[in-house]
Amino acid sequence: MFFSDIHGNSYAFEEFLKQSDKLGIDQYIFCGDIFGYYYGQNEIINKLRSMKNLHVVKGNHDQYYLDLVAGMEDEDVLVKKYGSSYKDSTEKITTANQDFVRNMPEYAVLYIEGKTIGVFHGSLTNPINGRVYPDSELLEKAGYDKYDYVIHGHTHYRMNRQIGSTTVINPGSIGQPRDTNGFSFATLILPSGKFDFHEVVWDRQLLLKDIEMNDRGNEKLKDILFRNGEKKL
Repeated sequence: MFFSDIHGNSYAFEEFLKQSDKLGIDQYIFCGDIFGYYYGQNEIINKLRSMKNLHVVKGNHDQYYLDLVAGMEDEDVLVKKYGSSYKDSTEKITTANQDFVRNMPEYAVLYIEGKTIGVFHGSLTNPINGRVYPDSELLEKAGYDKYDYVIHGHTHYRMNRQIGSTTVINPGSIGQPRDTNGFSFATLILPSGKFDFHEVVWDRQLLLKDIEMNDRGNEKLKDILFRNGEKKL
């Protein structure tokens, strides 16, 4: 199973966990971005740490958080760009959870059921910050031919493409999708290659209340939750 870009949305993440339990998943692959935008990061990390057979890579917002802890990022700048989830975040996250984020690798190469899987939050050449969209040009010579599957996150756009013998997947976003396909994750059965996207349905009004309390007046944080057409109340 592949999932990505939670961005502090603990409500959607909780529903995702319930769905994945029902599916009987035996391997979890997280493509990065616990941090940014919404407010449940510490709770989410607690649950990630308890998951069995979990593989993770670091996202750009996870790196922003680590840079903030190290004094290399300005908190006010992050809050202005991405919302108040970054406010006092260095104090809100436990030491053990900080260590979990610090130990997340920039990318991962996995070998499962005879298949080679590359996992990158961004792109092959820029693992944390690169962007690969459904309409981006893909070149085998960029390194895709080294893998049977390449998994990307970061864009919040679902993707399932083929380049040569390599399948390129983006599971979409658990916490803040930016296409019109809804909150999602993906499953892959190996070695058969059977692939599916799964939508996560949750009560968005719960998060709207949190946004109103923590980021009153930030309509962008609200509106992006409704890009798949559901009306905001």
